[in-house]
Amino acid sequence: MSSHRRAARMSEAAKNIGQALKSRYVLRERLGAGGQGEVWRAFDPQTGVDIALKILQPASGRSAAAWVALVHEHEISARLDHPGILHVYPPERDGATFLLPMELAAGGDLRRLRGSNYLTVVPVLLEVAKALEHAHERGIVHRDLKPGNVLFDARGRVKLADFGVAGRSSDSATGSMRGLSPFTASPEQLRGESPMPADDIYGLGALAYELLSRSPPHYPHFDAERMQREPVPPLVPAQQIPPQLAALVTAMLEKDPRKRPANMRDVIDELDASLNDTLTFDFDTAEPPRDGEPPNRTVPPVDPRPPPPPLAPAAEPRIQPPSPIIEAEAPTPPPVVIERPLVPERGTVDGESLWQQVKEAPLRPRPGLEPVRSSLPRAIVVLLFLAAIAAAAYYWLPHATTATPATSAPAPEAQLQARFTTDHAVLEQRIRALEARGAAIWGGPGFMTAKSLSAEAAGAQATGNPDLARERLAEADKLLNAVDEAAPGALNAQLAGAEQALSAGQVALAAQAYELAARIAPQDERVRAGQARVRELAAAAAQPDEAAPAHGETAFGEDRYAKAAGEGYAALGAGRLSEARSAFERARSLRPDGAEAIDGLKRVEAAERAHGLGSLQTRAEDLEADERWDEALTAYNSALRQNPSAQFAQEGKARAQARLQLSEALQGYIDRPDRLASAQVREEAGAMLKAAEAINSPGPALRLQIARVAALLPEFEKTVRVSLVSDGLTQVSIPEIGNFGGFARRDVELKPGHYTVIGTREGYREVRRDLTVSPGQPPASINVICYDPS
Repeated sequence: MSSHRRAARMSEAAKNIGQALKSRYVLRERLGAGGQGEVWRAFDPQTGVDIALKILQPASGRSAAAWVALVHEHEISARLDHPGILHVYPPERDGATFLLPMELAAGGDLRRLRGSNYLTVVPVLLEVAKALEHAHERGIVHRDLKPGNVLFDARGRVKLADFGVAGRSSDSATGSMRGLSPFTASPEQLRGESPMPADDIYGLGALAYELLSRSPPHYPHFDAERMQREPVPPLVPAQQIPPQLAALVTAMLEKDPRKRPANMRDVIDELDASLNDTLTFDFDTAEPPRDGEPPNRTVPPVDPRPPPPPLAPAAEPRIQPPSPIIEAEAPTPPPVVIERPLVPERGTVDGESLWQQVKEAPLRPRPGLEPVRSSLPRAIVVLLFLAAIAAAAYYWLPHATTATPATSAPAPEAQLQARFTTDHAVLEQRIRALEARGAAIWGGPGFMTAKSLSAEAAGAQATGNPDLARERLAEADKLLNAVDEAAPGALNAQLAGAEQALSAGQVALAAQAYELAARIAPQDERVRAGQARVRELAAAAAQPDEAAPAHGETAFGEDRYAKAAGEGYAALGAGRLSEARSAFERARSLRPDGAEAIDGLKRVEAAERAHGLGSLQTRAEDLEADERWDEALTAYNSALRQNPSAQFAQEGKARAQARLQLSEALQGYIDRPDRLASAQVREEAGAMLKAAEAINSPGPALRLQIARVAALLPEFEKTVRVSLVSDGLTQVSIPEIGNFGGFARRDVELKPGHYTVIGTREGYREVRRDLTVSPGQPPASINVICYDPS
């Protein structure tokens, strides 16, 4: 119920789709919306599992291109078979609506790792790089790497998604600009060049840059010309990272693709090395070794707190070093011998070492005294000194141990993991219990959100982010508490609906309401009494009498009416207004004077008026923010049909029409740059470019179009050298350029465009040669000689 109500509020398209697809997909909740449509969590009865469903309702004139894009995304994904790549199923048509079923990744996306420790980020980058390596081996380049396209499934496994703008290495540059993310696009992409694996190396570097520093390169001011010319600002990580990792990210973001790593395997090796170089990196931040230590010693990471000063030179006891700081991410190294004097823990005395030290220490004679001839006094002094030390240790050790307060150590990782596992299991048990009570119907949006948060918590824990996992668990727990508190209200609503149905003689409708009430509160006496009453009425209606055939026929009609009316009220409560209207109209056709059908239709009309202009305005404004001008124009037109005098709709329609025309014009120059060979078209493009640059606060899509057209126009102003070769007798000319007369060879400078070179000679047939000059092409030559006599 809650997911359908949310669908009705957020998307007019979703309401229509819910009706059209009720026999196949059941929409659960909207997962997101973007420039290519909406994505919903949906249940597929054929497979019995939840999937992600991309829903597109393209504007008129764009349906063919939208369908081709979905087919392209499926065909690209079908060529890839890797556990780290999201599976995409064949697209489906449903009237004017296009559907793309996909594997569900319910663990959230990579945005939650922004600013995390590199030991959390690098393993995820490794999985993404392996998935990209698999794609590159099959000639596929992703070209749209951003945190929102790296998902986690319910078990926390990485899933690389959205190959909708992916290309093959052999593809041309035409149309390659559509759909890319400006802050992670490579300079080659911004120039419109053909897809290459180097694009993904740059994109993965930008992704690493964003995760380690919390923002992508050049954010928030996107300037395509500056991004192609200036180096990426130095990486400033939110937390300390190894120099090797910083150098790798910098190399991946080189403007020249030849200076980047040669392939994704090199990136994988470097990422793995930076991850496995944790011991060296941590040791570099510790105190340097003291003089005199033996060489070739491997020292594990040490506690960054400064050690206490040494009390006295002592023997070198063999002890186990402290555990590494990053215990959760790397295995604990084996004990090693530390060849430097270390101070024993407070409250401990190494008697054997102390005795050895005292025994071997030379006792120098005190000046001014006569040497003692007998060794007995010296031995007595030494023994008394050792006895005093032993007595002090015996009496002082227990008191010191007791008096020194123990420092509370952090809970071990295993204990935290066990605690999370227990808490998550309890939460999942609560979710299953509420589902058994029908919370998916009456629990509101909070219940579905709690389920999603539970999956995100599991994913966060699996990817090494326990803090986020505990936060998601706490949020889900609060939502489930709210659902528990809403249960009595839902129960009372169902009981009231059942009583109303019984008063109207609708036994079947009452039975449905009592059935749901029984799921909410099986032990409630009111529910039991109501169900008993329904059974009695049903039994009485089933008793045969003299008019049994006619009664049976009437009862059959009543059952159909009750079913239709019940479906109408259920759809109305879920916010599926179109479906509710159809059900109530079907009920009215069965009983024209049926009070439930007439009342239901009135409720539908009231709900439609309530949703009316307000929802259309909100949706249109959201579409404007996403720069989806064609859909925004459709929404404003719908609002004007309901209220032609609505000022917001009038202004919005004018604004959306102007921006749609501008966007389509700029995109036309990008998709068909050959048109810019015409001086008239270049003049029009320049005017469009000025109009676009005059817009306040342009969105990323418009800024990218401005940058592309601004880069294309100068290219068509640059001349290309063309050599005209003739025989000295043929008169050569190029219309709109000039007559060149006869010559053997002549070089001319021509701007990009289409030309016709004409050769004439008295007594010979005229020769015409078509010439196309492209921007940046190497010098070309063309022969213009009249051979055939006339």
